[in-house]
Amino acid sequence: AAPVQTPEEKKREFVAALRERFHDAPTYEKLDEWKRGIGRVRFFPFSDDEIYFFRPFRNAEFKGWVQSLQQTAQTNPAVAEELLKERILSACILWPPRAAEDISTMFAGTIDTLVDQIREASNFIAPQEAAMMVGEW
Repeated sequence: AAPVQTPEEKKREFVAALRERFHDAPTYEKLDEWKRGIGRVRFFPFSDDEIYFFRPFRNAEFKGWVQSLQQTAQTNPAVAEELLKERILSACILWPPRAAEDISTMFAGTIDTLVDQIREASNFIAPQEAAMMVGEW
């Protein structure tokens, strides 16, 4: 039987393969540094040639974004929602480094899907899903 890989070995293998494909991809050490500093680092691969590393956002950040968009939200809620998505992406995407600046060149569904994943990593979940997770002691 083949030896079982430890989680650490699996991560190192993943990063090595990633860096083979993307030479500017974060190193294992960089990912570990982000993890120590941020707490949660997630990645989402859309395909073999499109992957994003991101972090969740904290309550204070979110409140700041919402407050700064309050006036826009009153006059044009759709624009405010799009601006909020852009702020989430620019603050939370760790790699690729210029991804948030290149929003206009992303595939149409990339923005909403990434924002949904970032929101979920920040503990925004559907009420029905949350209700199923509640336990009683």
